[in-house]
Amino acid sequence: MTSLPIYLPQGFTPKVSEKDQIKENHVLAEKKDSHRDAFAKVATDLNVSPQKAKEYLKKNPGDIVRKGDILAEKSEFLSKKEVISKVDGTFYRYDEESGDMIIRVEGGGEAKTITSPVDGEVIEVSDEKIVIKVEKEAILGEIGCGKSASGDVVNLGEKVDFSEIDIKISGKIIAAKKISREAVAKAMGVGAIGIIAQEIPEEEFQNLEEKNIDTPVIMIKEGDFNSFIKDYKKVIMDGQKKIIVKL
Repeated sequence: MTSLPIYLPQGFTPKVSEKDQIKENHVLAEKKDSHRDAFAKVATDLNVSPQKAKEYLKKNPGDIVRKGDILAEKSEFLSKKEVISKVDGTFYRYDEESGDMIIRVEGGGEAKTITSPVDGEVIEVSDEKIVIKVEKEAILGEIGCGKSASGDVVNLGEKVDFSEIDIKISGKIIAAKKISREAVAKAMGVGAIGIIAQEIPEEEFQNLEEKNIDTPVIMIKEGDFNSFIKDYKKVIMDGQKKIIVKL
């Protein structure tokens, strides 16, 4: 039996109480955003580079924006191109990579939820965390991304480099104490369905999220990793919830 802590980011409100019996995907906490972001495609609409588009902006960050306002304007021979706001809001920032003007609109934000990755009983509730007592042994990772996967675990040892990855790991969840960024990419390429390690470059998680990679990747603490290698042969893992449950 394991006590599994689910840590709550700032702004989330618990939606369960102590002694609640919960099932997987039960809503544990919720956050209602007070705003949403709208995007004006300045560079695209003006047909210029994101860097050049910035020169044509008619608003500065922090300015109030009204529906119908001219956000950017480019004069051409005998004509001009304009980018018109479709919303009321505040000019939040300009994205120099995409060339989008981001306008923060008050109200209409979506509710975000945190759900339970397992069945169990709620034994502690606070603003910082919710602790669930589960029958199965589980580990909560430090960083995670991707969706979920379940299967057999293959231990690849202390350090995994690009050259050590081959087709034998296809359909498996791989575990390694340290894995390089290049090895992560190759492992996914040859069909690994999940990756668990003690050391993974943190920038790799951002890279995978930006590419919307579904393969779950979780980094766990040293103590947890040592016990994981010893005892876990088959698991279910959830990259978003950063949890690994022994099957």
